[in-house]
Amino acid sequence: MGLRVVLILIALMMSGYGWQSWADPSAVPPATVFLSRTDRILVPPGWNAPGILYPRGRIDYRQVVGLLANAIRPFTGCDDPLRNPWREIATPQDKVGIQVDLHKPPVATETINAVIDALINSGVSQDNIIVYAGSEGDLFAAGISVNPKGRGIRTMGSESEGFRSGLSRIVLDYCTVIINVARLRADKDLGMRGCVTNCLATVPHVDRVRLLANPADLPGPAADPVLRRKTKLHILEAYQPVLEDTDENYPPMWEYRGLLMSSDPVAADVIGLRILAAKQAATRQNSEVETASAEAALEYLQAAGSNRFRAGQSNPEKITLQVLGITKDILIGTASSWKPDLRDG
Repeated sequence: MGLRVVLILIALMMSGYGWQSWADPSAVPPATVFLSRTDRILVPPGWNAPGILYPRGRIDYRQVVGLLANAIRPFTGCDDPLRNPWREIATPQDKVGIQVDLHKPPVATETINAVIDALINSGVSQDNIIVYAGSEGDLFAAGISVNPKGRGIRTMGSESEGFRSGLSRIVLDYCTVIINVARLRADKDLGMRGCVTNCLATVPHVDRVRLLANPADLPGPAADPVLRRKTKLHILEAYQPVLEDTDENYPPMWEYRGLLMSSDPVAADVIGLRILAAKQAATRQNSEVETASAEAALEYLQAAGSNRFRAGQSNPEKITLQVLGITKDILIGTASSWKPDLRDG
């Protein structure tokens, strides 16, 4: 992604020019995104985080728990200090599917475990929690044991469980509530991956390949009415976003130390794209990446917010941003067309 293209992308997002045509405001409701940030996300270097095992540092589970806790109460609007806000996401009677992004590098296991622990602490039984991805191979590659049957937390892939009418049986038959957990990352073909692209885990592999090759059609799974109705929470992990997609085991990253939370996957991705593009412009990297990658990111987000899909809000002027925690190096400006609600905490 050349610097010129990145700067144009930021200018478009800051001004709102060209974005309003993406969606009919009367068709797609306004959205709110909660951005929770901390001043530290890694375990301090030492015997508990040896460099040979954690070359990019070890994510601190306690910090992840704090980020989630900082955002979940305002997200749910639960003001009762005696009520667990996660009860607004799932009740003990619900069967919860955690849809995880395992595209390399995958979401942190600390995030998955923190969400699981939060659900259990709110009363959801371990027997009613499923962690799933596109295939069992994805789970295995991410170091997650496959456990599709039996008691306790189950882990499985959509491919092995099968599909009906083009949608995973995990979504259709196994779950009443879904939590979508994705990682903010640059992508050489799509420009960016996030919450919308993670919904590809719910369709057959052949459909994933086809949709990835046609960004204008990519939001189809995210717009599926069953998936949309059951998905109560979208989490976009931004602890160490991938700055450049280089096909390496350890691509360029930086510590943003944040986590985005929304009920709208498109709005969460719009904020993520702003952060990613601003950092790319500031570091003047990615000059060798095709300019088409930036256009692809805009293309599928535009399609997601259009009347065709109505998967979420893609117009920045219709998105309210609430920043919870650290605001230093936030990489999101406050132009007149974009006035985030900044809350230190």
